[in-house]
Amino acid sequence: MDARGNTGTNPGSGAGAPIYNLGDGLVASSNADLWDGNLANLIGFDENGNPRTTLVWTGTVPTGVGTTNLQLGQPNAAAGWNGITTSGWTDFTASNSSQVYSVYGLSDVLVAIPEPGTAGLLALGLAALAGLGRSRSA
Repeated sequence: MDARGNTGTNPGSGAGAPIYNLGDGLVASSNADLWDGNLANLIGFDENGNPRTTLVWTGTVPTGVGTTNLQLGQPNAAAGWNGITTSGWTDFTASNSSQVYSVYGLSDVLVAIPEPGTAGLLALGLAALAGLGRSRSA
């Protein structure tokens, strides 16, 4: 399967959502932007938001499509460099598949939902304002 199909970022399947790195920087504003050959910011951050650059197994060309004879599982596979914003983030070099490299991970879209306590306080505040307005009009 192609990387863009495996990650749900195929430009043909819709605009998608903005993609951010673990350092809270915008990487791409849409699916098409992710696969246009240039990123807005580096991907190379660890889970704590600290910069970390390394080779990463991709098996793909810059458009997110698997590259003949360099797909993952082949004797040699395409590897990207997560420390650059050019097309090399997916297709930097061909490497022997016995090498130990990282892989990219992409989460589903995260949706922020207010805590029930926040919604309750908002409702209580609105009720207090409504009651205050009624007492002044009487």
